[in-house]
Amino acid sequence: MKTKLLYSLLCLLFFAVIQPMKAQEQPNFSHIYQIDAEAEVCLKKKTGQSLVQIECEIERYKKWSQALDEVYDHLSKIVSDEERKILAQQQEAWLSFRERKLEFDDLHYGNAQMLLASRSKADFVRTRTLELLHYIDTQKKKNNMGSAQR
Repeated sequence: MKTKLLYSLLCLLFFAVIQPMKAQEQPNFSHIYQIDAEAEVCLKKKTGQSLVQIECEIERYKKWSQALDEVYDHLSKIVSDEERKILAQQQEAWLSFRERKLEFDDLHYGNAQMLLASRSKADFVRTRTLELLHYIDTQKKKNNMGSAQR
């Protein structure tokens, strides 16, 4: 009986206190700012080897795409319901635009300039990711101002 009571109290403590605290923890996005530096190291090691340089840029694109997903997911959790709805519509439109841009880049640059095409793709996703990070910073400031006024 005492064991069940203790277990119940521990569960209550976990779900009432610890879980909400974890939900409020802010993720650390500092690793995102290392993506370009890592790509530069890769590119410098592979100078003159264009196929390998293309692989460096493709990897950079993949990392920025993963970062974009991570940042978008976090932003969608911290904004209001109305903002979340608009953000989802905005992201859907951006993803559609990205697909058209990538199609055009592939046609425009062709095989002869694959390094430029790969770099352009990574830069495009990087720009969107940094834009969403700015929204996160703005949201944090809004939240801090709201807390200070209470």
